[in-house]
Amino acid sequence: ENNQDGVITTTAINNLVGGLTPGAGNTIAFNNAGGVVVSRGQCAILGNSLFSNAGNPGDIRLLNSGNLNAVPPALTGVTNDTTVTQISGVLTNYPGNTYRIEFYASPNVSDAKTFLGATDVVASTTGVAVFNLTLITGNITNQYVTATATDSGGNTSQLSVSQAVTFN
Repeated sequence: ENNQDGVITTTAINNLVGGLTPGAGNTIAFNNAGGVVVSRGQCAILGNSLFSNAGNPGDIRLLNSGNLNAVPPALTGVTNDTTVTQISGVLTNYPGNTYRIEFYASPNVSDAKTFLGATDVVASTTGVAVFNLTLITGNITNQYVTATATDSGGNTSQLSVSQAVTFN
């Protein structure tokens, strides 16, 4: 347990917390403030397990234009049939840019405890990217799904608003 933020980056660029390869993610939990805080800098936050942190939002905070105040995706639906999970949503951001959207499940509303998978999307000329994804996850009913968006420059958003998983 930490009485402050778990990971803090300030004014630095090209930081990475976690990674893309299996096992590269960190467990960042039980901090009495945010899990990861980015202030005035840039930090890709990928593949981590973020839970039971007390900040608001509980796990990723962007301060002073950290990560260019990256916009999280909006989840519009999450269903699970005990084998696969279907996730739909939209990301509204800079036109033509590519974003990696990562999905996480947790029994708690504002956490990103279990990494489920990711997809890349390209925002249209109006800045909108709609996604519909099917992931083999096993049973995650009675949980919540949240997501982040990371642009090609490594700026990761805060967690999206969680969506309750419904049984399909």
